[in-house]
Amino acid sequence: MSGRWPVAQSDLVERFAGALAVETQALRALRHLASRDILLYKLCVLRNGHLPDMLRDQYKHQGITGVAKAVLGIKGLAEEPEVAARYHALEKLPDDRLGKRLWHHYQDNKFKFPGEKNGFPEAGVYHDVSHVLAGYNTTPEGETLVGAFISGYRQARADHGFFTLMFVVSIFSTGIDVTPIDVGARTGTVGKIAEQFLEAIQRGAAVGTDLSNDWNHWPYMELPLEEARQRLDVRPKQGGHAWDYP
Repeated sequence: MSGRWPVAQSDLVERFAGALAVETQALRALRHLASRDILLYKLCVLRNGHLPDMLRDQYKHQGITGVAKAVLGIKGLAEEPEVAARYHALEKLPDDRLGKRLWHHYQDNKFKFPGEKNGFPEAGVYHDVSHVLAGYNTTPEGETLVGAFISGYRQARADHGFFTLMFVVSIFSTGIDVTPIDVGARTGTVGKIAEQFLEAIQRGAAVGTDLSNDWNHWPYMELPLEEARQRLDVRPKQGGHAWDYP
């Protein structure tokens, strides 16, 4: 997908869905996108995607105070030093451990750790762990592929992972930034990596655990990366690309 979703394609999908008496949030999203109702499209993607799930998990463990801390932390208005310290301590692990690779993911990309000002909430750490497990970096291609990977293991969700896909496709292929912050949207990425995109979905679908569903990543941090991948059924990928992690 590159740039604008054609109205003709949207109409064809609508007619096919109508013949089957199907009406879903995904169809509404595509309708908004084709019609360039961008605000409604953004709201549809955000409301039905993974971000509300993250906030629900945050609320489950820390209540409304935890949700407030998460939002304020992203905005740089709050911090939790004890949380951040636990992630900084991952530096002490051997280089082959999942936790040490996660530490490098934050450090090498100059990301703030959870608990630091402007850091992502702990309930969203599965995204960063997925980068390491799946072996995709933080280039536009890597972010698109990790989104595809996550959508694969979210297929038991009501939307079957569709809005997780649309989240990254929107940002890196349609040029529509659906994030609460400006990440620099662009067009055309999926078209460059179509084969790997489908592979990433299949790899995610093979994972036996929905890592975005209140999953505790800490028991895996001290495992060698390859052992963690084996335990979670993360299949090897076609490597040798500029968007690969080891």
